[in-house]
Amino acid sequence: MSSASLGRRSSLRDLTPEQKRRLLQSQQNRCGHCGWNFNSQEETRTKYQSQPTLDHKVPYRIGGDHDSNLWILCGLCNSMKKASIHIGESGSVWIDNAAYPAPRGLVAFWVLWRHRHCTATGCRKGPSDARLFVTRLNNAGPWVPGNCTVRCAEHHTGNVINY
Repeated sequence: MSSASLGRRSSLRDLTPEQKRRLLQSQQNRCGHCGWNFNSQEETRTKYQSQPTLDHKVPYRIGGDHDSNLWILCGLCNSMKKASIHIGESGSVWIDNAAYPAPRGLVAFWVLWRHRHCTATGCRKGPSDARLFVTRLNNAGPWVPGNCTVRCAEHHTGNVINY
């Protein structure tokens, strides 16, 4: 695909079959963020959460209108990212002097965004190589981005965020 501006594309239906095939092939038929395999038979997600969706790495509204800016995310990652390009909060959300914990799905999304690969010693598997999971450091403490890390299916132990 060229990097020429070709106008807004909001879904996979807006791509030519060749563009879609090349994107999926370049990502090994996995979500570009969490590594979800689009051919997976796992039943841990809804149909919507499992479906491949088109996403702009930089939102279209602020200039992300080039083919090189496109990637395919699972429905779950796309719904978490939306049209944002910000970093995740490192803890609770404060509203009217009361603290509310960040939803675990958002914690998982931003931890995956920060690390982008398995952090086990010697392992560099990313979303095109394996399904990635978010777990707490030493399997203890709060579920906040500062206390979480990423592990591939081969290296995760203990509790993970069901993402």
